[in-house]
Amino acid sequence: MSNKHDYKVEKVKEYKYIKFNSSRTEYKIYSDVDIFQVHNAVTELVNKMTTGLPDNVKLQISLENDKNDEVNQTKLLNKTFMVARLADWVILSSIIRIWKLKTLRSNY
Repeated sequence: MSNKHDYKVEKVKEYKYIKFNSSRTEYKIYSDVDIFQVHNAVTELVNKMTTGLPDNVKLQISLENDKNDEVNQTKLLNKTFMVARLADWVILSSIIRIWKLKTLRSNY
């Protein structure tokens, strides 16, 4: 198995909130990420999101699935917990979707 991946993580938009000393940034992972690449893709995403910020920065992330418009949102978490939480969510939601799909197919 090679370390090469086919996905790309890019910043799409950024909004600054001066009053709250915060910002909202939209990133997108382009292409498909297989279940074995999820942790690496999420780590890359969080690292890009926190470039130039202190290690103790807290993040709140909303994950939006373009294919089904499903949105999941985290609480404020540090980088380590964020990577673990996001990777678990993505993997779990993928497994649930596959299970539901197989369940629906088996009913016909």
